[in-house]
Amino acid sequence: MQVVPLVAGEALPQPREPVVSEQPTQHFSPELGLGTVVNATDVVDTLTVGGLLDLSPGSEPRYLGANGFETPVRAEEPVVDVVGVDRKLFDAANAAKARTHFCWGIGSLAGGYDPGPGPGPKMAILGAAEGLCCVPPWTGHMLAFSPIFLSAFLYNTLCSKHKDMEFPPWAGAALVMTDKGVIGRRHFVPHSQINAISWGGFNVDRNVRIRSYDTCRCTSVPVGDPLPNSWDPLVCGLYFGLVLPCCRCICIQPKEPGLYRATIFSKHTTTVWTGGERGRSVEIPTGSIDLLALARSPEELRSSLRALKERYLDSLPRLR
Repeated sequence: MQVVPLVAGEALPQPREPVVSEQPTQHFSPELGLGTVVNATDVVDTLTVGGLLDLSPGSEPRYLGANGFETPVRAEEPVVDVVGVDRKLFDAANAAKARTHFCWGIGSLAGGYDPGPGPGPKMAILGAAEGLCCVPPWTGHMLAFSPIFLSAFLYNTLCSKHKDMEFPPWAGAALVMTDKGVIGRRHFVPHSQINAISWGGFNVDRNVRIRSYDTCRCTSVPVGDPLPNSWDPLVCGLYFGLVLPCCRCICIQPKEPGLYRATIFSKHTTTVWTGGERGRSVEIPTGSIDLLALARSPEELRSSLRALKERYLDSLPRLR
């Protein structure tokens, strides 16, 4: 492939025109629109994993299959597809967090069961109030401890105000796809560990969760969900039920059309313990990839994953 150098003032080629290069392009170029155009095959063919992601030598992640970790991710692996973050949708996500959790000061947009380094016990207290204030008999406990909840709310509002998440350096390659699997960030935070899941390590229908923000505001609370996604800084809502929450009513959610959160999680699970060694055991996905404000629509994302999984899984039986 060859790339024709652009002259100052010259327009970039249209998405349908081939992008050729004399030498392989080893780094993501926003000018090429990678991850935003429908057909970027000519650009992707020149890319490698090492050209898109910062892989520390000696600590490369390993692809996680259905039975555990498998082959490591190599910097020289060719990229077959890549999806980037849309800047407009990313800014809308920051604005949504400012409306819903304006007292949450950490500059990240992470969601899910484990958002990584969090804002500490004060945010956990507020989360408990949101989840249990309308669930008898816990409502009485919430009233009894209301001074604690109020102090936590005032502290976060006055001393830990909302901070926008800065546009991450890896935004152009939020989801990288190779012939072995998918690679992305475990949490949608500025600096997060890289997770890799093989094509045989997840199911497109069961292990790819897409949360659109323009759906019904009243939802049921799933029981035994391996990846609870009830906590999300972009939405705010109260839980209702008796003893245990059974449904949730969303009060505030993003208004930007096309904004959604997607999570790819592995079939393989890990047992974690809560409350010490003799506490309750919980099975959580060993690997997961948190995606937000992607340039591709939910339908395009699913179709891309499904097509590549069908294409490469048969040629790599060891990754089943």
